[in-house]
Amino acid sequence: FSDIQLCYCLYFSDSIVYISVIFGYSIDYISVIFSYSIVYISVIFSYSIDYISVIFSYSIVYISVIFSYSIDYISVILSYSIVYISVILLSIFQ
Repeated sequence: FSDIQLCYCLYFSDSIVYISVIFGYSIDYISVIFSYSIVYISVIFSYSIDYISVIFSYSIVYISVIFSYSIDYISVILSYSIVYISVILLSIFQ
């Protein structure tokens, strides 16, 4: 090897080492960012699922309350109408 060839070989091997180190660091950074983004996405997803389930359970409670109120109103109206009908029938047949 002449000095120029030796220098070139050393420079080439140094540059390969630098490239591999930078590449390894960038892979580490990418994997860290990727794992963080997966954690954030899963946290946001679980929060949104919690919110959806809470809203869904609230809406079920509201619907059941409204339904029970409407059943109460219907039964009251029905009983009043039965009383009115019976009073009208009694007045007709007397």
